[in-house]
Amino acid sequence: MVFLVPQVPPSQLAAVRDQLLADPEVVSLRYEDQAATLDDFRCQFADSPELVGAVTADILPSSFRVDLADGAAGRSAFEARYQGLPGVRTVISPTDDVVPQTFAPGGAPDETVSRVFTSDCPLRGTVIE
Repeated sequence: MVFLVPQVPPSQLAAVRDQLLADPEVVSLRYEDQAATLDDFRCQFADSPELVGAVTADILPSSFRVDLADGAAGRSAFEARYQGLPGVRTVISPTDDVVPQTFAPGGAPDETVSRVFTSDCPLRGTVIE
């Protein structure tokens, strides 16, 4: 997943999208806007109502969910290409641990760790071809 900065400028969003579409390693691409990210967040953390209640769409990043031709074999090179691009907040792989407060508003850190892509939550967003 390529998480964008919250309120990413349209020009940076388009530049990241265009680079992903031109990347020969990318076999599928799905864009998730802030509203879809909020729906996913609510599903992922449904067992933490206080956390869910404190989060609004405007503080969450939009993102691109990416499938790579080489899968895990090409992951490091992919992350290196996209981490640090203007508009990109972070690149996360399916095996990375994610601490939920990463995109939550201020307050005490929640030390709960969850795995990316391991929930039963439905995929949201728009497939880009």
